[in-house]
Amino acid sequence: MIRVIPTLVFLALPTVGFAQPVFEQLLPGVWGNGRYGVALDLFDDRLLIGAPGFTAASGPSHPEEGAVHALIRINGPFTPWTFSPVSGSTAGQIDGEHSSLTHLDYLGRAVDLDGDLLGRLTAVIGAPGSDSPPLVQDNTGAAYILTDSSGQWRIIHRLDPWDIDDDEPTPADDFFEEANVDPTGGQFGHAVSVEGSLVAVGLPYASAAPGEGMELLPEAGAVAIYRRSG
Repeated sequence: MIRVIPTLVFLALPTVGFAQPVFEQLLPGVWGNGRYGVALDLFDDRLLIGAPGFTAASGPSHPEEGAVHALIRINGPFTPWTFSPVSGSTAGQIDGEHSSLTHLDYLGRAVDLDGDLLGRLTAVIGAPGSDSPPLVQDNTGAAYILTDSSGQWRIIHRLDPWDIDDDEPTPADDFFEEANVDPTGGQFGHAVSVEGSLVAVGLPYASAAPGEGMELLPEAGAVAIYRRSG
């Protein structure tokens, strides 16, 4: 009689792109209770870490406004991370504009980084809880665009899908109206992506029509794509 003995075979798979194992642990520190690490992106020697639940100790009147931890490696891939300079803010900390009335902006819920051949970096940071003044708690959302071409992050633009401050319709108003999308409460900035001159922003809770001539469906969701001009 032939007895078959089960055999376990272990395959040693080669590692690709990692010369040696590297383990680092980045702790939130003063960013405690901020849901530190809910979103992050790494590009070359730059790292952005979202903490959308962050409340600054100096500003308890702005609960859960959120923030983004900006880090940089200066001397190679195996050196410790250090704070990256941020224009108009504490080193290593990216804050949004205090424009929301409820301040539950959740800045840092989504982050994305991209670079170009000239060494300029672009970041997009979502703040899906941001309100559209003068409404309160409408959670329309916003997204911030930042650049870093000289070693310092700087906010250059705030994308807001529903600019109701203006008496005249804005291009964003026209765009969403023509697309049969109501971004109010859509949490614009819940997801973001940047590639070259294109920026994509998700509004997963926006009311939208699934087809031409159809009624708006609540929380159907939508994605807005912007192209940078100039």
